[in-house]
Amino acid sequence: MAPKISAATSVRGVVAYQDEQDSTVFHYYPQIAEAVLNETLLEFNVKYWGIGERHLAKVGNEIFDSVGATLGGKAAIDITSEQRGEIIRQIQHAFNVEAPKLVPLALTDVQVKPYFAENALYLKDMPQDFPSNIQFGTAFNYLIESPQNSQLAFYAGAASDPKLTADPSFAIAIVGNAEFVGDPWKVEVFAELKKIWSYIKEKFSGSVNYGWFKVGQADFQNIMVDMITSKEIFTDFKEGSIETEQYGRQILEMGKDIFNNLDTEGEFFKFEPVPKVDEVSALSIFGWGWSLSINGSYLSMEIKQEITYKNTIIYTGRFKRQLPASMSLGIGCNKDTQQHFEDITNLKERCITQDKIDKFRKRVEDEFAKQEAKKKIAEDAYLSGKLTFEQYRERLDSISGRIATAAFKIGDNGDLLENDPLDFVED
Repeated sequence: MAPKISAATSVRGVVAYQDEQDSTVFHYYPQIAEAVLNETLLEFNVKYWGIGERHLAKVGNEIFDSVGATLGGKAAIDITSEQRGEIIRQIQHAFNVEAPKLVPLALTDVQVKPYFAENALYLKDMPQDFPSNIQFGTAFNYLIESPQNSQLAFYAGAASDPKLTADPSFAIAIVGNAEFVGDPWKVEVFAELKKIWSYIKEKFSGSVNYGWFKVGQADFQNIMVDMITSKEIFTDFKEGSIETEQYGRQILEMGKDIFNNLDTEGEFFKFEPVPKVDEVSALSIFGWGWSLSINGSYLSMEIKQEITYKNTIIYTGRFKRQLPASMSLGIGCNKDTQQHFEDITNLKERCITQDKIDKFRKRVEDEFAKQEAKKKIAEDAYLSGKLTFEQYRERLDSISGRIATAAFKIGDNGDLLENDPLDFVED
């Protein structure tokens, strides 16, 4: 038994794939797992810092303006009874199966990342305690920890919008492999980063300035079809086609492969699990589950490097694909649940209060504005020929916190000396 990649439907953050052998069996998985304390979230503890008042973390002789969290507990990621009822009705409508049987999809090679208010927290090089294989509906223990140098600059620099969501909470994004069966679909692909980026520049220049901006699933699918049709991406189909109604998911997966392989450092493009149910359901009938963001800071740049991608992509027979999922930890903090929360910056108030949210929002917006100003200075230097493209990229990485840069260093007299992130970049 294996799910068919081309036979899927979704509703309210749940995706179901029809089985290759038994048309009444559907393999389901929750793209958005709804956390219910003592039901799907059996144990839950969060220790956080830097959300509200500034938290200065000393690492060696350096001091970081740090924002992060440690998330631990025990969960059984699964669909709720309401979601189960809705996906069954959706299957009945889409596939005309009177009594569908649901079986959970299994994920292997699982990777995780913590989020707050829909933006990723810094996690690089930190060991995590999370199962590498997940069977939805089966309980497991987890521990995810941000390092002490998880700086505010990284949080603000990775955000698509500096304004926080109206209901900020913690979440865990999960990416794992699942085995599928595909209808005959085979294509030889050749793509160049400079051509794709030239197309992206023409399409989006003028609509954004700096920072990341999101592209919807329908737009991404249209971009892929347009670039294939106009030969920006060369394809030679041996089996299948770019007919989106039948092969829409394959086209999106191919686009993700191309973008990720052309940009292995994630500087131009990034794919992340969609964080909210309403965003998933608004995308299309099958809810791809990935959110594409493009780095607007590079839209005035011309890429001259010869970076290419060549591959034969096959979705025929059995194969594995990455699937995104997320588990919201949006548990209300009150007198009955506050023991699950700890603010190491403010030991007197465990909960994330409105006052903390307002202060954090102001800090993020101020940091974002500072970064935009510095990016404009770096861009002007590049366009005037004072910086090479590689030097410009290095400065952007430093400004946006991709290179861990301390906010302060300790002087010879023990006083705090403020750092400029660009001081660490050599000409």
